[in-house]
Amino acid sequence: METNVNNEASRAIDHSIRAADGLYSLHTLLDHLQGGGEGRIVGAGLARLGPDHLAAIYQGAEAQANECLRGLAAILQVLTFTTRHLGKEVPVHVVQDISAHLQGQTQALECWNTLADHAAYLLNEPLIARDLAGHYADKEEDVQ
Repeated sequence: METNVNNEASRAIDHSIRAADGLYSLHTLLDHLQGGGEGRIVGAGLARLGPDHLAAIYQGAEAQANECLRGLAAILQVLTFTTRHLGKEVPVHVVQDISAHLQGQTQALECWNTLADHAAYLLNEPLIARDLAGHYADKEEDVQ
């Protein structure tokens, strides 16, 4: 029965990792939000937003980055506990699952930090934000 539970958990984790790597990954979604992609200037999508929205995005991205850090700390505690108490008896799939979660949290942390950095930059540089927003609008017209 335990093997069945482990296999089901591994399949669920594999599915969530594949979903996170695909069309709906945090990186891909944030890239779209920021106006990224071929021929785009990163951050141009954000530049269309006003200061209140940029401030909200900055604060939200910072909060998410902090949440990722807490998640990383928790995962490391689990890994430390597991290796201390089980040592070499830790099943390989458990170590792989922990590793996958560490990787996912690290990637999410990088994405949230990048979003926060871009929002903060645009808040602090309104003239550049205006120029980027104009460039974004020009590129949107080219696409349509």
